[in-house]
Amino acid sequence: MRIIDLKFSAGVVMMVLLSSLVTAQQADQKDESQECSFAVYSGKQVDQKVRILSKPEPDYDKKDLRRVAPGAIILRAIFCGSGEVTDIKLQRGLSDKLDEKAVEAARKIRFIPAEKDGQKVSQVLIVEYYVNSRPIPNKRP
Repeated sequence: MRIIDLKFSAGVVMMVLLSSLVTAQQADQKDESQECSFAVYSGKQVDQKVRILSKPEPDYDKKDLRRVAPGAIILRAIFCGSGEVTDIKLQRGLSDKLDEKAVEAARKIRFIPAEKDGQKVSQVLIVEYYVNSRPIPNKRP
C-alpha cells in the first residue's frame, strides 16, 4: 500500500512540474511573438511615415562572426503605433545565433510611429543588419 502512495505522489509531482514547464514555454513564446493591435499600413498608405530615432547594432559574438560569410540579415517588422517593434519575421538570415541577436536589436529600435488621418498607426518596414560587410549604395544615373 505504501509503494502505491509513493508512486501516486511522484506522478502528481511530475504532472505539476510538466504543467509549469509548459506554462513557462507558452509565456516565452507569447513574448517573442508579440503582436501589434494597431491598424497596419505600408509606407504609401500613411500620411506621416515612421521616423527612426535610434537603431541599436546587434551584439554579435566575434567567434560567430568569423563563421559566416559577409551578408545581410533581413527582417520584416511592424513598427506599431504603440511605439514597439513587433511581429518580427526573419526574411533572410545567416546563422541562428546571429539572426537571434539581430531580432533582439530590432526590438530595441526607437521610433516615432506613423500617422494616418491624425491617428497613430502601424507601418511595415524591412530592417537590415549587415554582417562582415557594408551596405551596397544605391546607384542613381
